[in-house]
Amino acid sequence: MALAADLRIAVRSAKLGTPEVTLGMISGWMGVRRLAEMVGVARARHMTLSGAPITAEQALNWGLITALAEDAEDLEKQLGVWLERLCANAPEAMALTKGILKTMHQDLRHQHADAVERAAGTEDCKEGVRAFMEKRKPVFRNR
Repeated sequence: MALAADLRIAVRSAKLGTPEVTLGMISGWMGVRRLAEMVGVARARHMTLSGAPITAEQALNWGLITALAEDAEDLEKQLGVWLERLCANAPEAMALTKGILKTMHQDLRHQHADAVERAAGTEDCKEGVRAFMEKRKPVFRNR
């Protein structure tokens, strides 16, 4: 969900990742594509294929987040500054700018949704979810 946001902030102690492959599925809602657009294809491959989290500092360096807060108090402070700044801007100009940015890439939502549906229908996905619920390592059989 955070990938759909225009701006993202995390506390220094946060870990960010895409663990879906460890459950036999892939990120929904264009997650893989959004991630690749933000951090580049090679870094998106690292995150989505390994399923391992990265540190907040690494996420900042990669462009996954746009700011880093030291702690929850600093996060609230930075959010207040952002909100004040954003609310001071002209709403129509911001809407038009967002519209331009939205059209920067070809719309592949249907292709992504089809892939999500196919992954969700596999036995491996069912096994991944079942293993997660049972707090055990999944046994994937490529089905």
